Amino acid sequence: MKKFTFLSILLVLAVVSWGQRVNTNNFKSKTMERVAKRTDFKTGFTGDYATYLKDINLNVIFEEDFEGTWPPTGWTVIDGPLTEHWHQDPGNNFAYNGTQLAYIYWEVGGVDSDDWLISPSITIPSTAQPSKLAFDWISTYHYNVELDDADIFVYISTDGGTTWPTTVWADDDSTLIAQSGVVFPWPSYEWCTSFIDLSAYAGQDIQFAIQYTGNDGGSFWLDNVIIYEAPHYDVSHYDYRPEFGWFDYGCLSQIPWPFPMDLYFWSRARNFGTDDVNNVILDVDVSDQFGSVFTGISETTLILSELAIDSLTVDTNAWYTINETLATSTADLKNYTTTFTLSLDETDEFPADNVEIFNFATTDSVYARDNGNVAPPYTSPATWVGGDVDGAAFGPRFDFTNTADVEVNSLSIHISSYCGEGSTIKAAIWLYDGTNWNEILASDYHDIVAGDIGNWLLLPFVKDQFSEFLVQGLYIAAIQVVAFNGVDFWITEDVETPQANYATFWNLDGTAWEYYGNYNSTPFIRLNIQSDLPVAIDQAGNVVSNVSIYPNPTTGELQISNIKNANVIVYNIVGEVVSSFSNVFNNVDISDLSNGSYIVKVITENNVTTKKINLVK
Repeated sequence: MKKFTFLSILLVLAVVSWGQRVNTNNFKSKTMERVAKRTDFKTGFTGDYATYLKDINLNVIFEEDFEGTWPPTGWTVIDGPLTEHWHQDPGNNFAYNGTQLAYIYWEVGGVDSDDWLISPSITIPSTAQPSKLAFDWISTYHYNVELDDADIFVYISTDGGTTWPTTVWADDDSTLIAQSGVVFPWPSYEWCTSFIDLSAYAGQDIQFAIQYTGNDGGSFWLDNVIIYEAPHYDVSHYDYRPEFGWFDYGCLSQIPWPFPMDLYFWSRARNFGTDDVNNVILDVDVSDQFGSVFTGISETTLILSELAIDSLTVDTNAWYTINETLATSTADLKNYTTTFTLSLDETDEFPADNVEIFNFATTDSVYARDNGNVAPPYTSPATWVGGDVDGAAFGPRFDFTNTADVEVNSLSIHISSYCGEGSTIKAAIWLYDGTNWNEILASDYHDIVAGDIGNWLLLPFVKDQFSEFLVQGLYIAAIQVVAFNGVDFWITEDVETPQANYATFWNLDGTAWEYYGNYNSTPFIRLNIQSDLPVAIDQAGNVVSNVSIYPNPTTGELQISNIKNANVIVYNIVGEVVSSFSNVFNNVDISDLSNGSYIVKVITENNVTTKKINLVK
């Protein structure tokens, strides 16, 4: 049996890596259309934004999340001539937060639909802060715009709804869509957030209305409607991540010993304020349980106009090595906390979203991209139009930078609670040879049974004393749906970790592996390798494991796994201690704190784990 040992893990901040020398030009990319069963759950913003606005005492003038009675108090619904109308609906798990949203389903009829959802009267204040209307929405670009089978409009009325003279948003108007902060053409079946300037209505009573009209068009989902007094200066991480391997390789949560891995840092900053911001800078700090091991600052600065987005990277021209001594047991493995901080010349009125945290760990046997929080979102090839065919496959891509062969044992996958019984699947490893992807290792077939649903499932590979030893290269840890057998097959999905398109590959037709430009989440598929490190045992005889803090966001109770007699410290966003706990075994309750963002630090005998948590009660 082949063995491997390594003297060090090298996490190198660099432009050039082994991975970059691989010819990736043959990797195929496309934008795929999602089915209407589910969504990315990720890109909508106003649900959290309304909470943050309240935390910093900006004035939220009006809000509606459609969680109460229908129609909501003060709202008016005008039904059109067909049978489908605006209604309250769970939206097939589309709701961005909570469980309900406003929804109108597509329909074929002899005439066009004409359905209206009208807000109550709202007074826009006369203040120095400009007012904005924001809302989260989903629909399908193909049916509504390309085929022009439906239209959605947002109007403003100042005469109590007698007339609606002003169109402030339309799904097929590229100028209005862009002004609302959404890219045109907009993505189908993904949450978008539109922002509409209401400063022209300062001091007036207004109503807004959403009109749906069409025949055989696309459905429309609406959630988290707010009107608020916008900050002048507010910069946020619209997207951020450490890049492992090379640009767009994406995030890793667990890196097996002893893989050298190149690393640099990236953020897309967005100006949610109404005024230009100057000299926006990204600062990055990487710490292990003993303290800071790297700090860096972006090489460039940004000037951002209202709703503008641009990228910052840290120290891509400098080499930096995080050295590990020779591992003698799993006690030598480390947890790392990466803190991303945006700063600007102006005083940011909403500093809570200037800081983001990403945690990763070196492990003895697990290669993973997911964050471990097994929340409801789910994915599979059936996520995509045309993907629910027997033989379709998908999985995360992993870079093997080892110089000695590494033995792989199995895949671990988390079967979603939404999965049905009866599908037949298998695990497989695919190797990229510079031109094509080739299957080199597989498990036996497995039929999904009731006991698998909502749990982790281990799929061991069938070994031949050769194929399981992987050389340096690029691999896909794939799950193939051999047969759907007429039921849904879903794997749990991490939509919280900021992920790259390149991180997950899809093979829907049985021939070509592709990555999709509109997929930025992570399926719960982990690769397990053979460990040569003895398991670390603490003085009490407990196995030392990685610490997980979840759920995020939380309503108050936080679960903390793999700890015993830990100390937990909770900080607010400016670094003040707001709560602390001693002798913690598995959970803490922070429901006594106000809604907002907090830094939770878990201190054990061997590790310090830090995570940013959003409290939403």
